[in-house]
Amino acid sequence: YLLATQAILTWYVFNGATVILNRYVFLPGFGFHFPLCLTFMHMLVGMILSAAFIRFGPTDIEMLPISKSIYTRERLIFALLFSGNIILGNISLKFIPVSFMQTVKASVPFFVTFFSWLLFEVRFTIQTVLSLIPVVLGVILASVSELSFDMRGFVAVTMACLVQAFQIVYASRILNENEKQPASDVEADGESGSEARVKTIDTKKLDVFNTLLLVAPPALVALTPMIIVSELGGMITWLQSADTWQLGVLLASCLIAFLLNLSTFWLLKVVSGVTYSVAGNFKVVVVIVVSVMIFRNPISLRSGIGCMITILGCFAYASIKQRTLE
Repeated sequence: YLLATQAILTWYVFNGATVILNRYVFLPGFGFHFPLCLTFMHMLVGMILSAAFIRFGPTDIEMLPISKSIYTRERLIFALLFSGNIILGNISLKFIPVSFMQTVKASVPFFVTFFSWLLFEVRFTIQTVLSLIPVVLGVILASVSELSFDMRGFVAVTMACLVQAFQIVYASRILNENEKQPASDVEADGESGSEARVKTIDTKKLDVFNTLLLVAPPALVALTPMIIVSELGGMITWLQSADTWQLGVLLASCLIAFLLNLSTFWLLKVVSGVTYSVAGNFKVVVVIVVSVMIFRNPISLRSGIGCMITILGCFAYASIKQRTLE
């Protein structure tokens, strides 16, 4: 229990620090207004450190051989969805407080359920559907009552929820199809059945480090032209006037984002899926409370109630989902 508690607390610290630092760099006093550049730096540093950790760290993880052939259409779509969620999340933090962003992001289970039903006709129990009602109502109440509401940030975080939900549904679908795919389907491409099975096992359930190594290259390629068109000139101007403190904060943001991956890897090693799910729901509460204490952004009573309703709905959803699986 002590090891699990340490892992959860460490995960909370780096989770909160990542989101709060990302919000801090976008505050007017800091002067950084480049969410695409921030995402690019996070991806690049994370990719380099992930490769170094796999190569030199105290772990038996095998590095995924990154090559053109590894990027099937499905994996490329997954990579772009994964990075798109991060990009939109960073854009939202440029305009809205962490507390509001985290509340809206808590609605992801609703969109996962909706996409699963709409695209793949997955059926859910009435209890599961009912548990999502307070999630939606809570987000609506928090949104209409948010004192620091900004439509640009709200649209960005809502799109992030949609992208993340579709990513989850899409990844689940791909895994199910891979498990059902007979070896003969792959042998047509010149691989033996045993080789195909090894590749499926090695790549279908990636750890956090290999996931980043998989998604970072296409994300960096996609980000480059967008940055050149929209942020490069402003970023160069900002760098010319930035002091050591500002550069240090940006570097710390990149390093802490990697440490979040490291803490996630540790947490998944020492706790069960149920504990991870519950810890994830409670993490939202911790991040919201800490961010309000740090940034002191005003929260109306109705917005606070909406936030609590959403979080309680998430706990109910997770509990019902777990009972259904059992």
